[in-house]
Amino acid sequence: TNAGTSVNVSGAIPTGLSYGVVFSVLSTITGCSGVNIGSVSTPTLWGANIALAAGTITTDADASATSISRYGSPDVVVLQASGGVFTTGTVNIRACYVALS
Repeated sequence: TNAGTSVNVSGAIPTGLSYGVVFSVLSTITGCSGVNIGSVSTPTLWGANIALAAGTITTDADASATSISRYGSPDVVVLQASGGVFTTGTVNIRACYVALS
């Protein structure tokens, strides 16, 4: 839970090849009309205006990403409130990746 218009989840994407990010709503998000899930440069890379209800899980269909991305160092996932601000709610973010060593 974090109040405000955006939340940066540091290190959510580890070094390696990222196939994408899965976003799950564990407890209903309030205060806004949807959530954008992305990176600093592309705020809707993995989802735009995603539903707020508990049980919502994103899929490939929600992503605008069309290819695998290589990250040379850990990166952030940015959650942006659409149509308001985050007031309550709990989410889970999972990066799908292959570590390079």
